[in-house]
Amino acid sequence: MLREWRSCRTPLMLASSHGHLDVVKLLIDRGATVNDKDMDGWTALHLAAGNGQVVVVTLLLERGAGLRAKSNTGRTPLILASFHGHLDVVKLLIDRGTPVNDKDMDGWTALHLAAENGQVVVVTLLLERGADLTAKSNTGRTPLMLASYNGHSGVVKLLIDRGAPVNDKDMDGWTALHLAAENGQVVVVTLLLERGADLTAKSNTGRTPLMLASYNGHSGVVKLLIDRGAPVNDKDMDGWTALHLAAENGQVVVVTLLLERGADLTAKSNTGRTPLMLASYNGHSGVVKLLIDRGAPVNDKDMDGWTALHLAAENGQVVVVTLLLERGADLTAKSNTGRTPLMLASYNGHSDVVKLLIDRGAPIDDKDIGGYTALHDAARNGHIGVVNLLLERGADLKARTLYNETPLIVASSKGHLDVVKFLIDRGAPINDMDVTGWTALRYSKNYGKKSSDYLESKGGIE
Repeated sequence: MLREWRSCRTPLMLASSHGHLDVVKLLIDRGATVNDKDMDGWTALHLAAGNGQVVVVTLLLERGAGLRAKSNTGRTPLILASFHGHLDVVKLLIDRGTPVNDKDMDGWTALHLAAENGQVVVVTLLLERGADLTAKSNTGRTPLMLASYNGHSGVVKLLIDRGAPVNDKDMDGWTALHLAAENGQVVVVTLLLERGADLTAKSNTGRTPLMLASYNGHSGVVKLLIDRGAPVNDKDMDGWTALHLAAENGQVVVVTLLLERGADLTAKSNTGRTPLMLASYNGHSGVVKLLIDRGAPVNDKDMDGWTALHLAAENGQVVVVTLLLERGADLTAKSNTGRTPLMLASYNGHSDVVKLLIDRGAPIDDKDIGGYTALHDAARNGHIGVVNLLLERGADLKARTLYNETPLIVASSKGHLDVVKFLIDRGAPINDMDVTGWTALRYSKNYGKKSSDYLESKGGIE
C-alpha cells in the first residue's frame, strides 16, 4: 500500500482522518491494513478518533482496528479523542471496551488530557465510566492539577465535586493551588480556596503559592492570597520571601502590593541577600527605586560582604549603578575578600560601569586581600577596553599582588596577547618577576600561550 512520504501515512489513514467513509470502506475492502502505523505510531483509528470522525471510527472498529493501539508516546485513540473533546467518539470507544485508565508514556490518562484541555463534558463522561480522578502522571500530576494550571474552572469544580483531593502534591511538592497561582488563574485560585486548598502549602523547595504568583507578577492572585491569609514573609529553603522573588523578576506592581501588605524589605536570604540586592543584580531599576524609597538600606551586605552596588556593578547594570550612587551607595565598600564594585566591573569587562564609578570617585588602585587591583582583574580576563580606560584614568601598571604579580604577568599567564601588547606599549616592565622568580615570558611559555613569541621579540627573558 502506498504511503504519504513525509509521515509514512497510508491512504487509509488520510481518508480516516478526514472522515471519508466511502473511501475508507473501499480501501479496507481492497485489502488495506487497518492497523498500520505511521512514523509517530498512529493508526487510522488514532487519526479518526482525534478528529472526531465517529462514523469512520465505527467502521474501523467493525473491521478489526485495535482499540488499545498506542502511539510512540503511548497515546491511545481514547486519549486523543478525550483531549480534543469528541464526546461521541469517547463514548463509542468506551462502549467497545477501551480501558478508561490506560496511560501514555508520561503516565497521563484520558482524564488527564481532557482535564488539561478543559473538556468538561468529556470529563463528566469519563468519570461516569470509571476514570480514576486520583490518577497521577509520572511526575505526580493529577487531572485536577492540570485543569487548575490551565484555568479550566468548570473542570476544576466538577473534579472537586466528584471527590478529587484538593491538596494532593506532585513529585515537586506542588499542589493544584501552586499551579493555578503560578499561572495567574485567579478564578481557579478562588475556587480552590473555597474548596479547602491550603494556601500555606510548601513545595519541596519551600515555595508557597504566594511566592509563585509573586515571581510571575500575578498581582490579582497575590492580592487574593494575602486577603485570604497567606503569610507574606514566609521563606523558602533558600530563605527567599515572596518579596525577594518579585524583586528578582522585576515585578514592580507586585512589589508595591507586597510592601503595602507588610512585606519585610530588609529580609535576608540564607546567603544574606536582600530584595534590593536581587533587583540590583538583575537591573530592575523601577524596583530598586521603589525599595529605596520605602526605606531599604542601600549598603546592607550579604554573607560575602557584597552590597547591592557590588552586584549591580558585577552584572553591568549601569542604570542601577547610577541610581544606587545617587541614593548613597558606598563605592568604596569592600567585600570579605576586599573586592570593590570597581574590581567586579573591571573583571567582567563592563566599561560603562567602570567609567561611571571612576567618575564618581572610586579609588582606581585599591587592592583586595590578594593584592589584586582593578587593572589586574581587567588584564587577567582580557578586557582590553577596560584596561585602556583604567590606564587613562591613572591606574598603576606596575602594581603588584601579594605574589608580586604585575598586570602584565597575569595577562601573559592567561594568553591575552592584545592586552600584553597594550601594556608593553604603555611602558609595563617586561621582565619583572613574581615571588617565584617567574617572568611574563616564562608564564606564557609554561602555559603554552601565544603571547610568548611577542614577549621574546620585545626582549623578554625567562
